[in-house]
Amino acid sequence: MRRIALFLLALALSCVASAQFRFDPVSVHPANPQRGQPILLLLRSYWSDGCGGSLDVRVSTERVDVYQIPRTGPDLFCTSALVSFDELIDPQEKLPANTRFADNVEVRFFKRNAAGIDELLDTDLVEFGAKAPANLNLVSGSFSAPTLDVSGLSIDQQEGVMSTLLTDYDEQGRNSWRFGAGKMHGDIYIGDLSRYNQIACVRAPCPRVAADAVGKIYLVALNANELFVSYRNALAPDVARIRTHLYQRLVFNRAPMLPREPNADGWIPDFIGEWLVGVTGTKTLNAEFKRYRIGYIGMVLVDPTRANRRFSAISVTDPRDSFEIICSDDRPVDGERGCRVERYRALQQICSTSIAPADVVLGNVRVPADCDVGDTEFMMQRLAR
Repeated sequence: MRRIALFLLALALSCVASAQFRFDPVSVHPANPQRGQPILLLLRSYWSDGCGGSLDVRVSTERVDVYQIPRTGPDLFCTSALVSFDELIDPQEKLPANTRFADNVEVRFFKRNAAGIDELLDTDLVEFGAKAPANLNLVSGSFSAPTLDVSGLSIDQQEGVMSTLLTDYDEQGRNSWRFGAGKMHGDIYIGDLSRYNQIACVRAPCPRVAADAVGKIYLVALNANELFVSYRNALAPDVARIRTHLYQRLVFNRAPMLPREPNADGWIPDFIGEWLVGVTGTKTLNAEFKRYRIGYIGMVLVDPTRANRRFSAISVTDPRDSFEIICSDDRPVDGERGCRVERYRALQQICSTSIAPADVVLGNVRVPADCDVGDTEFMMQRLAR
């Protein structure tokens, strides 16, 4: 009986893990597109060997079919390792002239097997609406992609307008800047790029040169700090063979022992440092603020599919005064992700509260708290890292 119970438990945990790590190969961006606005498909797949292959995209007014076709041939020598790849597809560019998509468009993804048969692996539905999707606010800064080691992407977003600056080198090895500006639509951006080349000045004053229109940029934001980006006619031929790149924002002010992907799956806020902590909000519980140093304890497994990240806060003036912050990703269970404060004491009262990751970004946390004496607020203000 004990073995049967353990087997059923392992089976249940494997199902939870499968649900947690499953993702769809094709996703539509934005999820609820607006008629007449840009739309992109993000394909995340893999080749079964190192020879790769090609994509065949077939578009009609009611359907978009994407076929993944591996390279084959008797003279090919391919490595046996799986090779993952990402691809951004603009289906509207492939529509026949003077036509438009229907209100509902089916998206299908096929992968050709070893027998030459196209297997249907994923389907999605594009539903155009009248309401514009909410625009994602990116974090301005510098982004880098491992597949483009000699170039960088800078992004600045202000008042709904996003500007992009691609720093690269041209075919002659000269510095080259490609600039674009426009508005986000949901979580995507498509814009034209202009090239500003380095000016070789023989004598002063140097004449200004007009920018050259060169290529386009296609961008899908996974979150505020991670982007999938494709370029058309904007990169040198030797690096343009990889058509879609995953960019991550460079983070210079985050504790090195924490995960390095802000806002990505499994990310936790950076509590490490010195904070002013207190509660306020009732007549019976006076405001009380004290300085705490918060350190990172580490990761503690809850079960085979989930883990908590734990922080310890110790008072600067009294080492016996401490509390914990526990961050967890419970989306496979209840759809929640965030942090909770445990065992915080204020004027002989024990308080608890929950903190969302976004509450910590600016170093100023103010959230409702439960201190057993009515409505209160839990407040944290960062003093130093």
